[in-house]
Amino acid sequence: MTKYFPTRLLVLASIIILLANCQDKEQIHQLVQNRTDEIFDSLVAVRRDIHQHPEMFFKEFRTSNLVAKYLESLGLEVHRNIGGTGVVAILHGTEERKTIAWRADMDAISSEFPDVVEFASKVEGVRHGCGHDVHTTIGLGMANVLSSIRHRLKGNVVFIFQPAEETPVVRVFSGAQAMIDDGLFNIVKPDELYATHISDFPVGKVSMYPGRFFAYLKPIIIRFNLDSDPEAIKKRIEDQLIKFNSPSIDLWEAMGDPKIGIFGDSTLFDDFVCSRVFEAEKDEQEYIIYGQLASSDPEQLIATSKQIKQVISNISDASNALEIEFGEDYYNHYNDPKLSNLSREFIRNLYGATAIMRPHGLVPGSGDDFSLLQENIPGGYYSIGGSNAKKGIISAPHSPNFAVDESAISYGVSYFSSLIIERLNSE
Repeated sequence: MTKYFPTRLLVLASIIILLANCQDKEQIHQLVQNRTDEIFDSLVAVRRDIHQHPEMFFKEFRTSNLVAKYLESLGLEVHRNIGGTGVVAILHGTEERKTIAWRADMDAISSEFPDVVEFASKVEGVRHGCGHDVHTTIGLGMANVLSSIRHRLKGNVVFIFQPAEETPVVRVFSGAQAMIDDGLFNIVKPDELYATHISDFPVGKVSMYPGRFFAYLKPIIIRFNLDSDPEAIKKRIEDQLIKFNSPSIDLWEAMGDPKIGIFGDSTLFDDFVCSRVFEAEKDEQEYIIYGQLASSDPEQLIATSKQIKQVISNISDASNALEIEFGEDYYNHYNDPKLSNLSREFIRNLYGATAIMRPHGLVPGSGDDFSLLQENIPGGYYSIGGSNAKKGIISAPHSPNFAVDESAISYGVSYFSSLIIERLNSE
């Protein structure tokens, strides 16, 4: 019996270490939740301040200053004015094992829709109708929570607060590219990179699945002589484009439908083509009509674009058109399969299976220039719910009645702070 005694001691020691590690993990994530609860009211106040003072792309001067001061107050290493109004902050942990980056966009959108919240925008024609005020606040909350337990972090955390995600329909520049060009990755070299965006599914839920997130997209640009009638031409084009939609419903309106929406079991978003016209603009020499074609299949996108071009050309020939073109596919990020699966299972195990929602198709949106940041860095772009049907809150970005249940801030801070800790402390 004696000769087995050392082996038994080793087994017992291993069990004790394993139990201690499990207890340590539980404790650290409880600290995350406790700190999140402590600062929640202050984060709501920050979010409402940003919401009331929205700023358009590359003009986020007030927001950028607010963000930088907040991060400096936490003792982080802060770099201002990266790519214009961008802010980069580094939280140094106890070791140099990994560097995990988190990106939040700061800019607002042009909107003539009235704000539906009591703390409405004070800037005429501009509002946070895409949730970037919430994204910014979640990022600040994460910085606060993680800095409070920095002695438990086995690596560094980088917070990237980006300007100008909401650039014009034809994207010739972006805040992400501006930050890259201004030396972002000379300041930091992340091993992994993550971000989130408010979506219209229920608050408290998050979606993190591998692969492509947005549909395959092409911008449509049509130029007309100034002696044309742009509104009449726009209506004729809309009437023609709708004939190519399959299925023949407004997919943007259906996206949050519990049955046929992006998360519905009978989804229509796994096989579709859809198009829409945004607006008609006038410059010194011409009118420009912008539109968008989206599909779940890249080959279908190309084939349909050729058909649409011929149809619109027929309209154009009779309407003094100067030019019709299809632009390049919009930015589209790709969630690293391994990291997405690890992240999903971690959130499921820590916060329960009901916290996770699985998409059943691609989103027919306009993409996100976050994809430029993650071109050579693995990571993920995750959707977080902000809707609350009981309160009449629907968080569909860019919709007329866009609003967010502010408890989404708490969920975002706790979910993603815990996720970063897990990724930092993993081997």
